[in-house]
Amino acid sequence: MSMNAHQTIYIITPVFNTNGQMIFRENNQPAVYNKHILLLAGSVTTGDTLKKSIDCIRYYGGLVEGISAIFSAIEKVDEIPVHSIFKAKDLPDYKSYSIDECPMCNGKQRLEAIVNGYGYMKL
Repeated sequence: MSMNAHQTIYIITPVFNTNGQMIFRENNQPAVYNKHILLLAGSVTTGDTLKKSIDCIRYYGGLVEGISAIFSAIEKVDEIPVHSIFKAKDLPDYKSYSIDECPMCNGKQRLEAIVNGYGYMKL
């Protein structure tokens, strides 16, 4: 028997409430509860967002079975391996810093733009 005998795949995205917490809207909660979840990410830098995602999925009764990303700078999150196409070693000049350790921030170098999930924004 297939684990997915009814042949369905749900692709859903959590939203953020006014407190900045990740939540699943009521209409998406049945797609999470007691389901085997593959967490998909474009890029993973520190794993903080994935950790919040895992916590959210577990809160709603989902079972995180794996993590896949296009790029990942880390190997695992919450003891779950991150499978990625590209790793930090594939980008020799890739650097990631916490806010208080960033040499450009400490050198008062201004940012020219910010790239996030909504696109590219010049400052």
